[in-house]
Amino acid sequence: MCSVIDFNKIEKYVKDLMSRIVKENGHYHNLNHTLEVLDVSYQISLAENISLEEIEIIKIAAWFHDTGYVVGCEGHEKQS
Repeated sequence: MCSVIDFNKIEKYVKDLMSRIVKENGHYHNLNHTLEVLDVSYQISLAENISLEEIEIIKIAAWFHDTGYVVGCEGHEKQS
């Protein structure tokens, strides 16, 4: 099955958001953190033999996991 998800667009969108988040919310919730979460979640997915379709979902979740910080700290998980 061929993916229809454009990860380049996701990456650009999240990078734009993260640049705004870093300006307002310090150093921890930044692009480097997001890229680390993306990498680690991908490595765990491979180690656990997760299907390619599920890996795509995990990658999307990793990209967006802290984007709610653009709205604010409180409740950022739900916003993300």
